[in-house]
Amino acid sequence: MANRKKDKDNSKRINQEKNDSVNQDKATFNISKYKNFSEWYTEILKKAEIVDIRYNIKGFLVHQPWSVLAVEKMYRQIEKALQKKGHLPYFFPTLIPESNLKKEASHISKFTPEVFWVTHGGNTKFEERLALRPTSETAFYQMFSLWIRSYKDLPFKTYQRAQVFRHDTKATRPLLRDREFYWIEAHNVFATMNEAEKQAAEKQLSSCESSDWFWWFGDYNPSHAVESFDRLYRHNLMQLYRLLKLPVPANLNYPISHGGSGTPEAGGAMRRST
Repeated sequence: MANRKKDKDNSKRINQEKNDSVNQDKATFNISKYKNFSEWYTEILKKAEIVDIRYNIKGFLVHQPWSVLAVEKMYRQIEKALQKKGHLPYFFPTLIPESNLKKEASHISKFTPEVFWVTHGGNTKFEERLALRPTSETAFYQMFSLWIRSYKDLPFKTYQRAQVFRHDTKATRPLLRDREFYWIEAHNVFATMNEAEKQAAEKQLSSCESSDWFWWFGDYNPSHAVESFDRLYRHNLMQLYRLLKLPVPANLNYPISHGGSGTPEAGGAMRRST
């Protein structure tokens, strides 16, 4: 029995080494993904006409039709799910007064070095600096204080699709690290902490179930990193199911690894058991 296990482990290691070797040699447009990821990635976006990076402000992109159509499709799916859960859409201004940001100083402090500030309208200097929205909590919450007058107004669920701006001082990379990016953000008010935590858990679980961890973790990583991430991913999923008092799918007891060895759903997206 021990020899059989040892042979199986050796076979698995050899296959992993072969896969790693093949992955290292992969090249597209004569550019190796693993030797020069930045050039490889940029060339993919260029050839596929996803974005044009030649706009003359660092970190700002021109999104081409394929990119816009893909984002619009994602927006439709996400908004449909949000509205099904009772969230209503809003459009908030892009500018946020500095005084708003200061009200949430502890939350916004990490964004302060990255804020784009608007200081003039034409030749007139404003009395107060205005931030290009780095995130929208301080815009939403001041309005919540005006709109919510009683516990009968709760839960109050909102969202908006918006562009946010952050003067990221690190190296930018198209779509992965830009200074202007597109997202949907939801902001809600609940009567109790339990209701808020349940809402957050439902959203996290929905995100996990609709994705394949292998897709966003990458297709080449040292085996120990894959295994560590795999254990963490499955542990967190189990915690979400338990928090929501849902049965934990049996397949979470198995590794969701390369090829899904030993996994009932080999490497695929997680789905809630019914």
